[in-house]
Amino acid sequence: MSVATNQYLILGVKLPYKGESHYEDFEDYIDNGYKSEILHKNGLACVYDGMDGKYIMLGRIIEKSPVDERIDGPFCFYPVDPEKADLTAGLINLSFPKIVVSAQDIKLWFLTHYH
Repeated sequence: MSVATNQYLILGVKLPYKGESHYEDFEDYIDNGYKSEILHKNGLACVYDGMDGKYIMLGRIIEKSPVDERIDGPFCFYPVDPEKADLTAGLINLSFPKIVVSAQDIKLWFLTHYH
């Protein structure tokens, strides 16, 4: 089996992976690493680790590399803007009523996603 990668910069939350039964809850929001455009639905996107089951990343994708390429740096990570954190948490809570997050849960994540 071959493995492809994408790198992501995401403003959002890392949720625990609870098996494939969770997939349908996020299916409409899952970004396709093979497509250059970022999938956002209602301002949100998901990177779903169905391969290793380590995470479900949910939030706003700020940057995404092409498949098997890297995001060019350097990066300077500033504290998350409280208004953006509050907006992102609100979108998550509105779109996923079973998930409750607060602005304090919203972080800026850099991720290499294997699929």
